[in-house]
Amino acid sequence: MKAKGYNNTITGAVVGGQCRLRMFGILLVIIIMTPSMWAQQVVSMEDCIAHMRTHSDWVKAEQLSLEAKLAESKGAVNLPSPMLSMESPTGQFMTLGVTQTMAFPSTYFLQHQQAKTMRSLATVDRDIQLAQLEFDLRKQYILSSYALAYCALLAEQDDMYRKLQEECEILYQKGLIGKLTFDMAQQQTTKMRLKLAIAEREKVEGLAMLNQFCGYDSIHIPVAMDQLQFQPMSNSGNGELFLRSQSQRLEAAQRSQQLAKHRALPGLMLGYLNQGPKGNPAYYGLQFGITVPLWWWTYRAEIQSAKYQAQALESQLLFEEKRRIAIVQSATLQMKSLEGLWTKVPPTQSMMVMADANRLLEVGEINFAEFVLLVEQSFSEREQWLQIKREMLLLNSTIHHFN
Repeated sequence: MKAKGYNNTITGAVVGGQCRLRMFGILLVIIIMTPSMWAQQVVSMEDCIAHMRTHSDWVKAEQLSLEAKLAESKGAVNLPSPMLSMESPTGQFMTLGVTQTMAFPSTYFLQHQQAKTMRSLATVDRDIQLAQLEFDLRKQYILSSYALAYCALLAEQDDMYRKLQEECEILYQKGLIGKLTFDMAQQQTTKMRLKLAIAEREKVEGLAMLNQFCGYDSIHIPVAMDQLQFQPMSNSGNGELFLRSQSQRLEAAQRSQQLAKHRALPGLMLGYLNQGPKGNPAYYGLQFGITVPLWWWTYRAEIQSAKYQAQALESQLLFEEKRRIAIVQSATLQMKSLEGLWTKVPPTQSMMVMADANRLLEVGEINFAEFVLLVEQSFSEREQWLQIKREMLLLNSTIHHFN
């Protein structure tokens, strides 16, 4: 296994195939990117967000929902419709009458204020939904970028193992290596091809979801993770929107409780009835009265319901606020822990491991099995670097969204 002739043969297959390996990597990237040159396009995260804002069906739906809520708020002042009647006091002619009932006057002022609050709340909630869509898009963009870089890394490793398997098959037929080494080379190739197939499927699914978020008609692909620059985002995110929404929802709940109490107050009734022929002193029949809330249990139930709903909403908003703060704190702590690993696992270091493995195999210091372990270690470190970068980008996006 450590014979110099064997090592030189393997080294010739590996070192001599370095140029072919690099060419294969370049061709692989071209194959992956070629559809984008025709019907596709490589897009940045900012381009995806801008396209989503103008073309996404979700964004259109949120905007239409806002317009519907704004239109609905215009009828929030609930003034009962007047009642028109035709009467025949004498049986010889018909007279027209009109009656209008109203709630306690301050009720309509509260309804008007409630309508203003609901319009403002609808706008804030729309902005929160759009921010959530952008947050989901950023996460999907990062995951898709990672999938592209990860598949390229696996494809490079798969190509190396395939070339090593072909070389081992030749050496095995010549009797220069044993069956154990040959079987190990086959197992490594089979395992890597299965791993690459699973990664490719996940990549395609991620790209499809990303394009669905953005609203693209044809498939667009993001920048790969190894080419994506990490830039910490501003800490001032959407936290102000969450606080404003909570404040307005509490205000609306408290005003609903006030409206329930005002509905239990007496109302007014104004009317006009034409009760006699023209010239008769009873011709002008004006009416005035008050409405008495006799069904007190109904109003009491509405007041209690509004009170409990306001208390429940206050507890719910308090829980949501604590949860938001916990998410930001947890993401910040994780970011600090990963920042130390970010500088400890540079991709250039893993490339040096592979170069050292080739040199050691050439001089006969290691055998084929040890060479495979060093190669796996090198690719594992490059994969770890991609994972750290992915997690840092995801955490950075989370902090910006909730902070």
